Amino acid sequence: MVQQALARASVGALVLVGGDGARAVLDATRAQALRITGAIQEGIPVGVVEGGTAAGKIVVTKAGGFGPVTALLDTVTELTRTLTTTLAHSTEASS
Repeated sequence: MVQQALARASVGALVLVGGDGARAVLDATRAQALRITGAIQEGIPVGVVEGGTAAGKIVVTKAGGFGPVTALLDTVTELTRTLTTTLAHSTEASS
């Protein structure tokens, strides 16, 4: 299912919740490692998938029971802002 979703959709990033869920998705993509590059907020790291079919994708992980009720919404909002800014800079650079 993970491979099909990545193949059929334009996926800019992965937001993975819960250790078992994150591991299952990363295993399904045959990821070799995650290179942590920062944090969206305390306890919610952001990084890049290394190896496998999701190589180069931004990934955010969050423990299932961690953080405030708004943690997922805050994470997706920040990630969307980051991706939009990155895309805008890429478009400007190629012009």
